[in-house]
Amino acid sequence: MGSPEKKIDVELGHGDVSVKGLGDKVEEAHDEAVPLKTEFEVEEESRFTGLKKNELMELANQPHWRRARWFLFVIFWILWVGMLAAAVLIVYNAPKCKAAPETQWYQNTVLYKVSPEQYTPEQNYQGMMKQMKYLKNLRTSLLLSDVMGPDMGEPKGDSASFDQLVVKAHEYHVKVVVELKVDSLRITSDAFNQSSAESCDASSTEICSLFQWKSSTEAGFTEVNGTKRSDSFYFGDADQARLNYAGEYAYQYLADSLTSWLERDVDGFLIRDLSQVSTTDERKRVVATAWDKLSSSSTDEKPLALFVEDGQVSNSLELSATYSKTQNETVGTPAPVVLYDTFSSGDNDANSLRKAVETPRENSRSFHGLMMNADVGDNVNQSLALTLVNLALPGVPLLKAGAELGNVEQFSTFTWTAKGKKPVHASHEPSKFALKVVGDLVKKRIADTLSKPSLRYDTRDEDTEFFFSDTGNKQVVAFCRKWAAKPAMLVVSNLAENEQTFSLDYTGCSESLVKSEVLISTAQGGKLKKGNHVMADKFTQIAGYTTVILTG
Repeated sequence: MGSPEKKIDVELGHGDVSVKGLGDKVEEAHDEAVPLKTEFEVEEESRFTGLKKNELMELANQPHWRRARWFLFVIFWILWVGMLAAAVLIVYNAPKCKAAPETQWYQNTVLYKVSPEQYTPEQNYQGMMKQMKYLKNLRTSLLLSDVMGPDMGEPKGDSASFDQLVVKAHEYHVKVVVELKVDSLRITSDAFNQSSAESCDASSTEICSLFQWKSSTEAGFTEVNGTKRSDSFYFGDADQARLNYAGEYAYQYLADSLTSWLERDVDGFLIRDLSQVSTTDERKRVVATAWDKLSSSSTDEKPLALFVEDGQVSNSLELSATYSKTQNETVGTPAPVVLYDTFSSGDNDANSLRKAVETPRENSRSFHGLMMNADVGDNVNQSLALTLVNLALPGVPLLKAGAELGNVEQFSTFTWTAKGKKPVHASHEPSKFALKVVGDLVKKRIADTLSKPSLRYDTRDEDTEFFFSDTGNKQVVAFCRKWAAKPAMLVVSNLAENEQTFSLDYTGCSESLVKSEVLISTAQGGKLKKGNHVMADKFTQIAGYTTVILTG
């Protein structure tokens, strides 16, 4: 039973067994003597094996591979050197970052004019010391007004307290400038008493010539009682005696007075009422005497400032021309700063402002002070609008105490909070808003980390652009300020009470102003509010007493 046995052929040479049957397919079999291979061993035999080291070196030394290696090596270094050269050329040809001009501190400041009587309830230097942090936060220099005593070389009141005030201001990094009246002295001064007491004979001292004396009454002369002089009439009124700059001693007296103040470590002076000095030559010599004294006393660590207020435009122009500089010497060169009114008590419109600003700039290449003396009454909106214009113009602005709160007349006397950190009105509108806006603009003019170079620098060379733009409306003033490649600033102000329509040529300032950002604004709402964006080509109306500063 069962199947018949099949014949089996064996190929001994290969150890393979072939089973053949009728009609069957030949299948391979393994010799029982050959061990079975695992799946992993089979895979290992089929894996690729690279060239051995000796085989690789043999191939590497073949000529065509050596040429290929040299070719790639040369190409790599050519590309590397080329990229390095391209980088150098890009850096070299790229627009350079303009180095900031190095100015004297008094060419890059805002003067804050205040008297002790106005500033604190105590009405003295000790009271001012308590509020020094407020001045520090304003980022201004302190111009002390009405602190000159009867004699020119000493402070009014407690001199020791004055010295402490200067020390305190310097601790807060606030510069101290003293306002001096240089045309006359009070008749209660020691200098006047000495001069009137002298017989002024051949042995008399120089002080006899400090004032003008006459033996009989003449226009402008007043008689003094109790004098030993035979010429008992002095040039002046019942309160002030005019200094005699026709003589030599008056200039020595001025220089000695400045020395006395400098010993109290003040940082500079504003000399005023020069228009009352008789002649042009005398006025120039007064300024020259003061400037020579400050120049010789200045050091690199403590440069001293001189501001000059004449009161007459023609006189001021002559003084500015005396200290005018040549091209590229205006910035950083020590020189007196002559002050001019930007807004005065008369009518103020775009044309009058333009004339007030352009006339001294065309007259001389020097730094000019800017005073806002418009009669605005108690109108906060008008005062704030004009104050911002004055701060935005090129030059050294003078800010009268109270203007930062919205109005000089309303805040002629300060009242402080219980902690004494700020004026009471600064916590309430509209003063709260005014203080914020004015403080913001002051910082954008002078603070190193917050300033806008186009508002800060006025180099009077190819780097500076400043010009007024015609608005087609004399009640609306517009001017452009730009320094180097920094964003341009376009200032627009409505000097009238009512809304005005105007045209604005912003392209002359910068094409980037087409979509302007409102950097500073007296508007508390609406499209001209700070931070909003304005399409300059559609900016054709502005509310009354509104000032805005646009940037691209």
